[in-house]
Amino acid sequence: MEEHEEPFRHTPLDLSTNSIRLIEYVCLSYVWGPDDETHTITINGQPFQVRRNLWDFLKTASTHVRRRDFNALWIDALCIDQSNLLERNHQVKQMGSIYRNAHHVIAWLDDDAFVARHNQEAWITHHQKSDDHNLGELRMFCDNEYWQRAWITQEVFLAREIFFLAGMNVLDLKSLLGGAKVYISGLTRRTGYQHFQPFYDIQERSGTFSLLENLWRFRQKECSDWRDAVYSLLSISEDAAYLDVKYDISRVALALEVMQNPQEDFCLCHA
Repeated sequence: MEEHEEPFRHTPLDLSTNSIRLIEYVCLSYVWGPDDETHTITINGQPFQVRRNLWDFLKTASTHVRRRDFNALWIDALCIDQSNLLERNHQVKQMGSIYRNAHHVIAWLDDDAFVARHNQEAWITHHQKSDDHNLGELRMFCDNEYWQRAWITQEVFLAREIFFLAGMNVLDLKSLLGGAKVYISGLTRRTGYQHFQPFYDIQERSGTFSLLENLWRFRQKECSDWRDAVYSLLSISEDAAYLDVKYDISRVALALEVMQNPQEDFCLCHA
């Protein structure tokens, strides 16, 4: 970066309205990853730092853009001013609408071996033959760190359509589930279903659950900010509209807000 160059700065949003930064768009669903390796991109002629996983995606995406697979992308790290607490609160509250209204969602799995080896046509043909190799690859797919991220649950559940991208291969959710069912029906008898939990979660995405139920269902998900264990579930919980997003809130205060749910009865008891 040249010394005289000013870093990119977001133009402030009107926080009095439900505004977000977008045009007709596709959403990206991905793992942020560690911040110890960053790369410089250019936004509106100004430098901006991104983490390695997003950098890898953007390099791959440039080829897909040339192929017209997608053009306009909404990416949280770029479209939300992460340094502005008020904007972050405002935009995260709308994350459900953002992903729900996207034309489709791209799930970036980087170098995932399963997706990298199976495009739509290859997987549809390949899954007709059940074997241990396919089973092993499916398990590796479910073990991808992508599925451990708290925000992934909402992003996948709310997507109109989702495509998994690894390298230059793309696999859509419908094809993936169609092939996986061949194995899942037998897996529950042969091996622990927990190894393939993402498939069970996706199949239940149309169900209706309370915030407390979702907090229990997805209690093992990971997030760099502990508040996201709650905020990542707001848009898929039937009774969470009463909660506001506040990234400066304490653990105790957030716990009390969750317990103020008007649709839940709490009994705080001790022996």
